[in-house]
Amino acid sequence: MSIFLLSCLRGLLGVALLLTVAACNSSVNQENFSRIEPGMAETEVVKMLGEPVETTSIDLGLFSGTAATWRHKDTVISVQFINGKVQTKQMYRSEQPTPQAR
Repeated sequence: MSIFLLSCLRGLLGVALLLTVAACNSSVNQENFSRIEPGMAETEVVKMLGEPVETTSIDLGLFSGTAATWRHKDTVISVQFINGKVQTKQMYRSEQPTPQAR
């Protein structure tokens, strides 16, 4: 095999390993859940956790509300926003019998 092919193969294996490690290191975790504070802007939460997998919104003029959910493997984080600010949050893991609310 030529040196060029070996270099390409090593590069591809390196990229595959990097993507695998990045996928295992999800932002949906206890550390980030603990960092979510009441009054935090929705944009800050999205920046920390990434785009939610589910959202439900309502807009009534002076009042708007959004419920957003993030999932990774057996962990689910749900956050409720009023007028773009965190009101409540919950974290659930399949090994836990009930959601952890704060």
